[in-house]
Amino acid sequence: PLNDLGVLEVNPKCETLKFPKVTQGSSGYWVGQGTGIPESDMKFGLISMTPKTVASLLYVTKPMADIMDQSYVTVIENDIANALAATQFQGFLYGNGSDNTPIGLANIPGIDKTLATGADGDSPTKAFLRQLRAKVNQKYYNGNFKMLGNKNLFFEIASLVATAAPDAAAAMKDEILVDNACGVPFLSSGIALANKAKGNGTSLADLFYGNWNSFIMANWLGGITIERTDVGGKAFEANLTGIRATMNTDCAVRHTDEFAIAPFVKTI
Repeated sequence: PLNDLGVLEVNPKCETLKFPKVTQGSSGYWVGQGTGIPESDMKFGLISMTPKTVASLLYVTKPMADIMDQSYVTVIENDIANALAATQFQGFLYGNGSDNTPIGLANIPGIDKTLATGADGDSPTKAFLRQLRAKVNQKYYNGNFKMLGNKNLFFEIASLVATAAPDAAAAMKDEILVDNACGVPFLSSGIALANKAKGNGTSLADLFYGNWNSFIMANWLGGITIERTDVGGKAFEANLTGIRATMNTDCAVRHTDEFAIAPFVKTI
């Protein structure tokens, strides 16, 4: 999902990554002939990123590990890599900075989360989706604006559009209905929550919107590292082979006004 969103990936060579950002940009002015140009007061800041480790460990019997063909090894390695990727994505959305997690998008200070006025949650109507888009600043260059949410939320959007215009919707796929309603590309993921509650509303979802070019994903040491061992501890005692996957990663956003989150949206 992170690649599909188009986030900015960096591979730091140092333990702490200092990433520059502009906190106050330059300005342009109309000036008369032969007159001085006012000086812009550009200001800079730094985003500091440090590695947080996400890991997974499993054991298989050593005799099985010894006779594994490459296809079986690939199945195991793909499964453990997918588990790490899902955990990373969950942390990037919902990590709170404790329990060794990064500070995820939902908990980054300054990101707008005010579009949740309904006592029992909000219906994702076209007007609601426009309001969400209006909360995001689009002044920055190279915009890559997308919505992210749970599939049940996007099914609800598709059903609303189909109900409002059944004749026009009859020949359209759900994906086209959702794309037309959102006004921007969208991506569904089971990592995005759809089990929240507010008032009498249940099965409510988070809907993320923003310029994903502004989201920075840092992966140290080239990403996922997978290692095997049958030496020491449980592996030696029980004649097992341990397979361990680790990844050192962190996330940040360059401009918090390029994202907005609607936290209690009704789903199908």
